[in-house]
Amino acid sequence: MLPRTPRRSKRASVSATGGPVAPEASYVDRRSRSVRAGARTRGTVFPRRRPAVPVRRAVFAGLIFASLALITVSYQGEGEPSGVQLVVLEVVSPIERGLSRAWDPIAGAWDWSGRLISSTNENPSLKSENAKLREQLRFATEQEEENQRLQRALAFDETFAYPNGYDRIWAEVTVRQPGAIEHSLVVDRGTSDGVRIDDPVMVPGGLIGRVTSVTRDNAIIGLLLDDTQSVSASVTGSEAWGVLKTVSNEGGPTMQLRFVRQSAEVDIDDQVVTSGFASKNGELRSIYPKGLPIGIVTNVGNDPADLHKTVQVTPFADFDRIDEVMILVRTSRGVE
Repeated sequence: MLPRTPRRSKRASVSATGGPVAPEASYVDRRSRSVRAGARTRGTVFPRRRPAVPVRRAVFAGLIFASLALITVSYQGEGEPSGVQLVVLEVVSPIERGLSRAWDPIAGAWDWSGRLISSTNENPSLKSENAKLREQLRFATEQEEENQRLQRALAFDETFAYPNGYDRIWAEVTVRQPGAIEHSLVVDRGTSDGVRIDDPVMVPGGLIGRVTSVTRDNAIIGLLLDDTQSVSASVTGSEAWGVLKTVSNEGGPTMQLRFVRQSAEVDIDDQVVTSGFASKNGELRSIYPKGLPIGIVTNVGNDPADLHKTVQVTPFADFDRIDEVMILVRTSRGVE
């Protein structure tokens, strides 16, 4: 009779030292766990496999492609979309809205970056183009002003009756001197052109002053704005005459015709011109010939208590914009 093999106890073995010994480990794979847990699961005991990432992407791309194709067909055809098209659109529309919301910020940032890079690249060329346009505008403005000046000078030449014994010389203003020599201009004409001291100086508007200093190639023009200068003047169509002086330059020059008799009739808007005078033998004469236009009457002071009335005059000439002047020289003088 064979010896009986002792039955192994289910209890943990005890080591020689008296401590417990762990039971032998056995490998249990995923399928075994699934089988053992089969009583707790529903359906198959095997886990459901999820579709791979490429498959999901392919399905997603197919849906988008199908939606675009259906939309294209619906727009190309006539009538409303069919039932299949509506179903596909209903399925794809949430995806489209989600993609649109996710893509809008990216598209906006990309568009902004493109515009920034484009504007940065175009900035130098735009600056150069703007500089050229400003130069062209400045040149066109200067040409227009020159054209207007020439037209005024031509009209003045055609209408103005120059005094007998005088000729005109046009001169260009080269320097304005409001400081060292108060209320004066420097022009590019001198004794070599026949200019002399005390020659009257005009612009197309009217009288502005006289030559106070002259060299061979230049002359200094003293303007009527200087209160030290005075002009013998009269009112056209009236027996009123007196001495004209500038009394104020604030807000535009203001002149007064003084020592006008109370009995002389003067009305607003009457013109004031140089009176001019000369002795019988010609030894004494006025600096300014008779009839040079000066200005217009803007106010008349009639105070019976005064022996004379004061006439306020606004000059014709624009003293702030004088670029060219006309010097009246006597034809009896030769040119050195």
